[in-house]
Amino acid sequence: MTVSDGGSDLFGVLERIAGAALGIDSGADEAAGGNDEAFTLLADEQPFEYGKDLVSAESEEIAGMPFNGTPGSWISSMPGTMPQMRQYGANGTPLTDFDLESHHGNPNPHAHNWVGHNRDAGAPVSILPW
Repeated sequence: MTVSDGGSDLFGVLERIAGAALGIDSGADEAAGGNDEAFTLLADEQPFEYGKDLVSAESEEIAGMPFNGTPGSWISSMPGTMPQMRQYGANGTPLTDFDLESHHGNPNPHAHNWVGHNRDAGAPVSILPW
C-alpha cells in the first residue's frame, strides 16, 4: 500500500498521516507515473526479535557513558547531553554517577551509587566543599 492509493483501512489512514507529517506529497507517486514503490513506510525492513538477554554492554555505551572505564578515573558526559560525571571503582565499573540536572524525581544535583550492573534510585548531594 502506498500513501497515494487512498486506502480506507486503518493502515492506509496511518500511512497518509505519517506521510503528511514527513512532508511527503500524497500524490507524488501519481506524478511519477503511478509507481507504487514511490513511498512505503518501512519498505523491506524486517522486525527485530526482542529477548530478555539482548541487552549488552554495547547498548549501555550507545545510551550514555561507557559502562567500563579506567579504574579510579572520572569521565563527564558529552556536550549537549545531561550534565553528568561518572566515577569508576577499583575494578573499572561505575562506582557513582553525579547528575547535575533534576530528573526522575531527584533534585539538582543528585548522585546514584552502583552495585554491579544496577544503579540505585539516587539521592540529593551537595557539590559545595563545606
